This record gives sequence, C-alpha cells and structure tokens, in this order.
Amino acid sequence: MSRWTLLEADERLARWDCCDVSIAIIGFGHIGGSMGSLLASKGFPVVGIDKAAGILQAFEAGECPFEEPGLAAVLARAKERHTLRVTADYTEIKSSDVVLIVVGTPLDEDHGPILDHLKSATRSLGKVLQPGMLILLKSTVPPLTTQQLVRPILEEASGMEAGVDFGLAFSPERVDEGNVLEGLYGIPVVVGGVNTASSELAVEFWTRTLGVETMVVPDPTTAELVKLADNQWIDLNIALANEIALLSDAIGVDAMEVIKAANSLPKGQHWVNILYPSIGVGGYCLTKDPWFLHRLGAQRDIDLQTPQCSRAVNEQMPSVTVQRVISCLRAHQKDPAQARVTILGLSFKNDTGDTRSTPAGPIIQMLEDHGCKVQAYDPLVSENQARALTGSAIAPDIQAAVEGADVVACLSCHEEFRSANLSQLKERTRENCWFLDGRLGFDPLSVKAAGFDYTAIGGHCHAGD
Repeated sequence: MSRWTLLEADERLARWDCCDVSIAIIGFGHIGGSMGSLLASKGFPVVGIDKAAGILQAFEAGECPFEEPGLAAVLARAKERHTLRVTADYTEIKSSDVVLIVVGTPLDEDHGPILDHLKSATRSLGKVLQPGMLILLKSTVPPLTTQQLVRPILEEASGMEAGVDFGLAFSPERVDEGNVLEGLYGIPVVVGGVNTASSELAVEFWTRTLGVETMVVPDPTTAELVKLADNQWIDLNIALANEIALLSDAIGVDAMEVIKAANSLPKGQHWVNILYPSIGVGGYCLTKDPWFLHRLGAQRDIDLQTPQCSRAVNEQMPSVTVQRVISCLRAHQKDPAQARVTILGLSFKNDTGDTRSTPAGPIIQMLEDHGCKVQAYDPLVSENQARALTGSAIAPDIQAAVEGADVVACLSCHEEFRSANLSQLKERTRENCWFLDGRLGFDPLSVKAAGFDYTAIGGHCHAGD
C-alpha cells in the first residue's frame, strides 16, 4: 500500500510522511541504472526494470555494465545495503511509491520519434499502477507526449485518473554520460506536473532523495520543451564552434584563441560561451532532439531553421575529419591507399564506453573507402561493441594500436590516452606520423615535443619545427 493517500477535500495527493520512499526505475540503462544505483546507495529501496538480460545479469552480480566515473563505488555500497534489485517483472513495481520511466526514444529513418518502447513500458506500468503512486517520465520525448500519450495509456490501463488517484509529472533528464553522478547532485531538476499536487510531490521526491535544486514549470509540455531547448542550444553552439574552426583553419588562425577571447564578453545575465569544435557530435540526445523540435514545428506549419542548421553542420564533421587525415598524409607524400591509421577511442564522448551515434563509425568507414588500413583501440568499449561498429582490426592495447601508424587519430580523449607517454608511442609509429587531436584534449607543444606532427579541427595545425 502506498504511503500517500488522496485528500478528497482539495483533490491533492498528500506528501509521504516518512523517508523510506521505495522507487522503481523502468529502463535501467546508462542513465536509469546510474540513478538507481545512486539512490540505492543512499539507502532507498530501488527496483530496476529492464528487458536486457545483459544489464540484469551485470547488476545482479554487482558489476557495472557500462563505464561511468564513480559508479562502481556507488554500486558496491548499494550491494552492501541490499537496497537494489533488478528484474524484468513489472509486478515488482506494485510496492513502489515513485516510478521513474527512463526508456529510449530513438529516431526512425525519417527523423521521426520511435515511441514503441515508451508505449509498451507505460501499458505494463498501467496494469500494476497503485493509488497514490507518483509517476515521473524522464525519457526525452516530443512535447505533448506526457499529456497525449503517457497519461491516456496509464489512465486506461489502471482505471484511475492522473492528478487525482496518482501523481504524474515530466522531469527531464539533464545529466550527460561521463558526469552522471556529479550532474544528479549539481544540475537543477525541472518539474512539470499534470497538476499542482503532482508537481509538489515531484519536488518533494527530488528534495528528499538527492537534495537537489528544483525548478517548477507550469505543465509537462513546458518541461518537455525545456529538455529539447537545452540540447538544441548545445548542438547549435557546437555547430558554431565547428564553423569558426573551419574558417580559422582556412585563414591560418587558431580557433581556440578566437573562442577563448570571444568568451570574455559579458552578455545578458551570463557570458558568451562558445563550446569546443570537434570531429563530430554523437550520443543519444544531441543527434536526436533537434529533429524532435523540427518535426514539432513542421506539424504546425513552422519551418524551424536552427535544428536543420546545427544537424547539417555537425553531421559533416566526420567527413571534414577524414579530409584532414588525407591532406596530412599527402603533405608527406604518403598514399592514403598505403597508409595505416590508428583510431584511439570509439565512443562518442570522453571517458565513456557509449558508441551510440559515435562519429568514429563514419570516420572509419570513409577512411577505409580511401583505402587506408585502419586499426582501432578503445579501453572502455567492449570487443563486441567495437566489432559491431567497425570491421577494422581491434588492437588489444594502445601500444599495439599505434604500431606502424602514419596517423594516430584520437577521437575520444579518454584518461588512458591523455596520460600516455607520447614519446614512447611515437617510437612505434612510422616516420612523419601525424597526431589528430579530435577533441582538443592535448597540448599541441607536448605532442610535437614527442615527435609527432600535430593537427586538430580548429587547433594548431603544423608539421616540422
């Protein structure tokens, strides 16, 4: 039985009267699993629901199924406390007070949202939903999804009314992989409930469990648009940085010097904040959310330009990167068809093992189309993941990866790469080997001092002394 009861007088859900809040998380992937592990480590009873056998087996064994700084220690504490369970059985949700939905919402070939997983999860939840539960949707969705999809399914399956018999709110996930645990504590949580009571319960939940700052917006649709606005800003900002980098390269200046100086300008309540250029944008959200916005506009006869612009710019960066590699090879009269290129890092982001929509995939493919012999290495990506991404050779370690290389392209600047002895690596490469700093994670002078020629998108780009 839920610890909340309905206050008939004002049709509100009462706040719970104790700290022992039980939590269910539907979708125990990178974000959901990290959040569930953290909450369980703090002593809250958590049940994770997922259909992926590999994820369930890993968590049952107390092992992290993905790379996330600090997660192993958090999961170990949760295991010691016996507060975390994982299962594929939705009936285990019945005793929960709060249910978080964190399932994937990918794109189809026409950039439309695929909501099948969300629909299925919502129907299954509706069948076991109990009076007084608080449902928090965290999956990134097109605006109006909470009100026009999730709410009707829950109400039909349960026979209850949202905002009266159970609480319902959208609370977007705003953390990013590689910084999930830090972000859960440090990033304000946005809450948009179907009514005031739902919002108040959501605020109470986040305050009691994580002590995090909350921002209440008028309704779920506003909260849904907040998430898309955040990611559209990031994608467009990176696109700006990439185009500044391309122009800087063309006229012979260092884009990072331009960006550093430009960011010293105060504007409005903040400062100009141009992000770093790179070899491309990957991951689950930044490559998807702009298209959610674009489709929403198209459905209302609004031709939104910025989503198309940011996607077009950032999607071309793998091709730009490959052209840089080919130009570097030819600068030393090396035939690309005879060249060896080492790829360090297959994930889309530094210090994670997530390869979803990673720029490394198209970069490797295009290099192979030019005839280059490619060898890849990523200590955070499993061999199965790596082989699903590329048919190129997978090296067992960084030393083997750079053996005989004409170009070493660091596409994900993991800690192992940043702390590597570059001079020792250079000894294993061929003469006149280029080092492509794909994420601007290295000091150009240090790379040159190790004997490499250095190049980057928008950074210092030179060979010789």
